[in-house]
Amino acid sequence: MNILMCADGSKNSENALDFGGIIANCVNAKVTILHIIENPKKDSSKEILKRAKEIVKSKDVCGDDTPGNSRDDTDKNSKKSMGKNSKKKADKNSKKNKTGNSIDIKIKTRKGKPEVKIIHEANNGDYDMVVLGSHGIKGIKSFFFGDVAYRVIEHVKIPVLVVRKKRKSISKILMCTGGSKYAEEAIQFGGKIAKAMDAKVCVLHATPNPPLMFTGLGMDESLEEFLKTDTTEAKYLKMGARILQEKGIDTDVELRHGLPPDEILDQAEEGNYDMIVMGSHGMCGIRRFLLGNVAYSVVKHTTLPCLLVKPKRIRFLSSFDEY
Repeated sequence: MNILMCADGSKNSENALDFGGIIANCVNAKVTILHIIENPKKDSSKEILKRAKEIVKSKDVCGDDTPGNSRDDTDKNSKKSMGKNSKKKADKNSKKNKTGNSIDIKIKTRKGKPEVKIIHEANNGDYDMVVLGSHGIKGIKSFFFGDVAYRVIEHVKIPVLVVRKKRKSISKILMCTGGSKYAEEAIQFGGKIAKAMDAKVCVLHATPNPPLMFTGLGMDESLEEFLKTDTTEAKYLKMGARILQEKGIDTDVELRHGLPPDEILDQAEEGNYDMIVMGSHGMCGIRRFLLGNVAYSVVKHTTLPCLLVKPKRIRFLSSFDEY
């Protein structure tokens, strides 16, 4: 797997490098760290890239569940399981990265506007994922929710992982189907990471509450009732769970009623997940990617790392397929 990580010297950028480094080590990825020099007169790229490289290389234990990890034991009481599929891969993970292998890291600098250079590098290089911090250097406009990062997410064709706060491991992943065909690629891509991390996955579908006029008419169904229906949403929820189970991933499913962004955020907080994975879509007749309202709201408000996967753009390298 080839990962492009963006470094700007900020704390949140370092958090992104740290989290991206965890994934890179577990999937034996090749990493390119990119720094954009906006003002050549104030060039601190050497220091920034040196620090970035140290952070990525420090993530030398795959799936490390070190003391102080924010994960708790809430998954022990998981209520709705689509089946426990395989034995824990603890032995497999314990052997990873103890063979003397280290991450292949390259560094790059470019001069110019960050959004332009990041988009160009991501779309023209042989990358499988981009990793970004949630904002840039102190004293300038917000990197992620300002013009720069929105344009990056909008125009980059490959999956984008956005990180705000630091997480010490990836043990629980929340995957959101959205009840659409775009979910399958997100499940496939997220499943590759989950498998490598030996992470537990919850596949969530959030459905809006029925209009008040239908309250009490049985439209607010339970998970079991929902899974028995022949609706498109139920099909994609079952499909997502099946894909993960076939990979040997411990998988649960959840159904929530309410505004999808709110329900996704609530589920992520209540379940103490380490990452959210979402499929995203483009607008009809327009090739360029446009962030949907649900995905935008979730990424904007969550403090968790959020992986956005866009349709028909996923490329897996052989080193990643072995998982």
